[in-house]
Amino acid sequence: MYPDIVCAGVKCDLDAAEKVSVTDGEITSITIELSTGSNIAGSVVDDETGEPITGAMARVLADDGEILASVLTDEDGQFWLGAFPDGDYYLRTTMSGSYGLGHFGIQHRYFDRLYGSDSSCSERLCDPADGTAITLEGSDAGPFELRVEPGPVISGRITAQPGGLLLSNGWVEVYDSDGNFVGSYRVNPTTGQYQTTALAPGDYTLVPIVSPAYSAVTTGDTTPRGVATPRRSAGFIVSIDTEDVSTDLPVIDSATELIFEDRFQGFD
Repeated sequence: MYPDIVCAGVKCDLDAAEKVSVTDGEITSITIELSTGSNIAGSVVDDETGEPITGAMARVLADDGEILASVLTDEDGQFWLGAFPDGDYYLRTTMSGSYGLGHFGIQHRYFDRLYGSDSSCSERLCDPADGTAITLEGSDAGPFELRVEPGPVISGRITAQPGGLLLSNGWVEVYDSDGNFVGSYRVNPTTGQYQTTALAPGDYTLVPIVSPAYSAVTTGDTTPRGVATPRRSAGFIVSIDTEDVSTDLPVIDSATELIFEDRFQGFD
């Protein structure tokens, strides 16, 4: 940033930058010096077979977990991230990597891995403190091999009730038994399916998010919402052990729910 303030990845403090004043009809000339910094390279491979994993996401983090840079692995499972100023950084995989709206991404059936950690983790439950910091001092670092383990996943569809109409938009939020947010998984608009990444055995709450009009049928919430944000409900508890679990998540339009409530109120 101007004037010559280095920052790591997307972590740039705009308050530290100097404003540039311009005058109508005049050209304001400034000079910004760039440095190459240090790069981080590596690969993501299957821990059991050693085969490269294409389309997984590698991320560089600050010690507080803030994402500084992300990139998808190529057909050889390799990645390259740069350039970073001197400092300590953490490296991890993200098996449900997506660049946001317009990019569906790929949900891999693997656990995540932090560089330097001996154990696997899932999505947002990964703590950078469990990994080993990579210290950059002007030279490139790596290559680092991140070996990930396959595991069981939860998959299914979001269906509109009554009738079971398949909804091909929205996403599913997943929380562990302690209420910690694990991750968010978009419905594939082509297949109509959602799928998590690998999860450790246990109970998880799945919350289907479609639009401001819909809520999970288990909530009993029939209050109309005049807001432009999707509704979040109590969700569905799903247990997983060592095998994949398939479960559909029914939701209902609030208007439909109000009609049924009004029509059948007073009936047991």
